[in-house]
Amino acid sequence: MGEPARDRLVEAMDLSLCEIDVAGARRVLDALESEPTLAQLSQPEVLRQLLAGATLVAANRRASELLALCDTPFPIGLRTLWPFAQAGVFARALFAELTGLPSFRAETRLRRADGEEIPVIFTSWREEDTGGDRLHVGLVDIGSQVRAEAALHRLHGEMAHAGRLSILGELTASVAHEVRQPLAGVTTFAEAAKRWIDRPEPDLEQARACLDNIVIGSRQANEVVSRLRSMAISKPQSRTRADLNALVEETMEFLRHEMTSRQVTVRLDLGADLPAVAIDRVQIQQVVVNLALNAAQAMADAQCWSRVLWVRTRQRSDGVWVEVEDSGPGIAAADRDRLFDGFFTTKANGLGLGLRICRSIVEVHGGTFELRSKASAGSIFAFSIPAKDSAA
Repeated sequence: MGEPARDRLVEAMDLSLCEIDVAGARRVLDALESEPTLAQLSQPEVLRQLLAGATLVAANRRASELLALCDTPFPIGLRTLWPFAQAGVFARALFAELTGLPSFRAETRLRRADGEEIPVIFTSWREEDTGGDRLHVGLVDIGSQVRAEAALHRLHGEMAHAGRLSILGELTASVAHEVRQPLAGVTTFAEAAKRWIDRPEPDLEQARACLDNIVIGSRQANEVVSRLRSMAISKPQSRTRADLNALVEETMEFLRHEMTSRQVTVRLDLGADLPAVAIDRVQIQQVVVNLALNAAQAMADAQCWSRVLWVRTRQRSDGVWVEVEDSGPGIAAADRDRLFDGFFTTKANGLGLGLRICRSIVEVHGGTFELRSKASAGSIFAFSIPAKDSAA
């Protein structure tokens, strides 16, 4: 098939196809002092140079419509179409081509000429007859799919929120009913004790009896609150032996949409040959979900250009540890001592109970929950589950 005929066929296909000149980006790679690594290409300044060194030189009709390029003359600087927050995907595409992989595929977001960002599946490869300076690209618009998934997850979130409000209402009514009686008794005996003391001849014996009843009433109120707290935490009655690595993988797959919607890259670093631990799977999963969502929200709210969430598992002498590390703004020093106080929160719409409940769940399992210091920006929350004496 001749060149003109092939060009007409490509134009007629309902596929978004582009061609990117990466000669400038290759010069950036050549200028590196050593053999390029993915870690080097992930540096902010290198990413900026790579985007600046690439231009879109051709696009078929379908790609031009997808990117709103119909009235835009070529070549077009790639950095006008590629959000910097997604620059790592372009760097990985170059690295794949540099290391000899036949193609590269990833889900990312591109910026149309009119400024709208769209989700796409990006596939790149190099044709042998075009030299090393041209990267061929195929784009698949997944906007409708992402919107459908978002609508489904939003519906699930609304249902879950309604459930939480219902539970909160029931818990509030229960607290009010259960605590009212002992508190009313405390008030009555306190007023009586005051009257006995205020008499012309104070009756200390009667006042002492009132104080004894106040102590009893206070203990009753404390027992009510402790019982309700135990119900809220749902102390495990039947634990099963579980693989924490499998639980982490399952949980992060469940959160894949939430991470993608906040443009967070999840990286798992799971220790080998971890012993099984006896846990309430739902509760420990609740801890991982809470920590991961907190981290993702912190990075998104701070508009961090690099949003990476590391989840690690390791075995130590005191049990199996799970670490959740983010590249967000970190925890202010003034807030560190109050993180686990009831109803303290750094979120505009937070209740301030999440971390407190997480720590309670871990401690009920016999483990430790802590915030660790980090040299760079971000936070590391970690918790342990004892590996010994874990009866099924």
